[in-house]
Amino acid sequence: MILDDIRELKQEIDELQMKIDSFGTVGAIRYDKECVQTSPSGDSLEKSVIRLIEDKENLEHMKKEHKTMCANVNLSYYTDRQKEFINLYYFQAYSIRQCSHIMNIKKSALCRIKCRINSA
Repeated sequence: MILDDIRELKQEIDELQMKIDSFGTVGAIRYDKECVQTSPSGDSLEKSVIRLIEDKENLEHMKKEHKTMCANVNLSYYTDRQKEFINLYYFQAYSIRQCSHIMNIKKSALCRIKCRINSA
């Protein structure tokens, strides 16, 4: 189902974004440790920077693909509540628990909404 593919892609985007955001701490010197640490060597630093550039390019491609996939979903078949759930759960990849909190609905009700969406 396309909605599941969209959710999976969004989760991959979020994971890659976290990897990119954490790049600044890679190879950093930690002064709270007793042992002596060295900064990364030129070769490993160069490889890390190249990987970062590749990851950023891949992230942009994935974001464009996600946007296109979301735009291709015909939401006219769904109720307003189902649309909100689709946006939160599938498009933004929130968990059922997070959706329940945001929408102020019990998780069991969201599971029923999800079943209706999947059967449509």
